[in-house]
Amino acid sequence: NNNRPTQPLPIYPTAGSKLITPNLLEQITNLTMSNLTPRPTNFFLYGGIALAISEGLLSLYFHINFNLLVVATLLLALADQLLVSGAVFETILRIALPELKTRITKHEAGHFLVAYLLGCPVEGVVLSTWAAMRDGRFGGRSSSFGTGAVSAGTSYYDLDLSEQIAGKLPLTRESIDRYSII
Repeated sequence: NNNRPTQPLPIYPTAGSKLITPNLLEQITNLTMSNLTPRPTNFFLYGGIALAISEGLLSLYFHINFNLLVVATLLLALADQLLVSGAVFETILRIALPELKTRITKHEAGHFLVAYLLGCPVEGVVLSTWAAMRDGRFGGRSSSFGTGAVSAGTSYYDLDLSEQIAGKLPLTRESIDRYSII
């Protein structure tokens, strides 16, 4: 007779139901939901303020019409979005914030992990808009003006959800919940 305490068996949700509650997700990953929740930043607020000040100083120093600078900036941003899905802006962000690459990688790893835990096979992962534009699963260049590409993403395949979206089966709350969690 062995008097040693027994270790609890690990939970493998992919072997059973695809229903995972937040409490079960915390138990499986040993992470609290606060660790799985993104933290807010004011980067775009501060970036917008810095851009406005920079344009104001350029306008004063070089005697360029401030309104012209603002319109030119907006047109360049629109062209970036329409032609390359914001890839130029993303590249500038990655240069200004080197830690962004790590943050995006961890974020997509989270999607990968949750998809795996829910039993949804992962088809691919991209970590930049340039990579997404080269990969047809993420929009690629096939869409008009490149607007279909994403900046980063994890593509997974859920047969039940695919059949439900195609109208072959009724759309269930469980599928929507599973998709929302991933």
